[in-house]
Amino acid sequence: MEKDSIDNAIESADPLAAEEAFHQIESRLSLAADAASRAGLLLSKAVLLGRLHRFDEARKQLELASQETPNDDPGFQLSLDFITSSLYDEQGLPGEALVRLTAVLSKHSEQLKMHGFRSIYEDIQLRRAFDSVQVGEFRNAIPLLNECLSFHMKPEEDAHARRTLGGVGYIAVGLSGLFHIQPEGWLCPKFECDVWLVMVEIEKVPVQILYGELP
Repeated sequence: MEKDSIDNAIESADPLAAEEAFHQIESRLSLAADAASRAGLLLSKAVLLGRLHRFDEARKQLELASQETPNDDPGFQLSLDFITSSLYDEQGLPGEALVRLTAVLSKHSEQLKMHGFRSIYEDIQLRRAFDSVQVGEFRNAIPLLNECLSFHMKPEEDAHARRTLGGVGYIAVGLSGLFHIQPEGWLCPKFECDVWLVMVEIEKVPVQILYGELP
C-alpha cells in the first residue's frame, strides 16, 4: 500500500514534500469532525516540523493538540509524551532526550506492552540505546542495543545498532586471554566472569569500555 504523503514527508524531511504535507494537514483539519482526529493531525504536523528543525513551531502544535483531546485518553497522552521527548533527539540533545524517554517508558509501561503500541516502544528503546552511547552510559547502552537487534528496524538502523554494539571487536592488550573473538565480531568469555573490556567505534572514534570486576 502506498504511503501517505504526510508520512513520506516526515520520513524524508524534504522541504518541498513537507510543504505539500502541510497543505494536506490543513485541508484535513478543516474537514475533521472530532477532536481526536484534529489532535492526531496536529501531532503529525508537530513531528514534521521537528524533522525540519522548526522546534518552537513543533511545540506550539503539541500544545494545540493537547487542548483538543482530554487528558484521560491514554493513547493520545502516550503519543504526546513520546513526540515531546523525541524532539530533543532532533535538537541534538541526547541527554535530555534520554531522561524524558525513560520517563515515558516508566509512565506508560502498561500501555507499551500492548501490541498496538509496539512501534512506539521499539522507537523509544532504539532512541534510548543511541542516546545512552552518546552520553557515555555504556552499561545501559549494551543491553538496550542487544534488545534492539530483535526489532524490525530499517536496514540502516539495524546496521548502526550492530556497528555500535559490536564495534571493532578488539580486546585490550593484557586481557586477551580472557576471551574468544567470535567470527561475527562478538566477544565470548573463555570462563565464567563478569569482566568485559571491549573497544567500540562511536562516530569513528574508538572508545574503550570496561564494566564488571575480575572474580
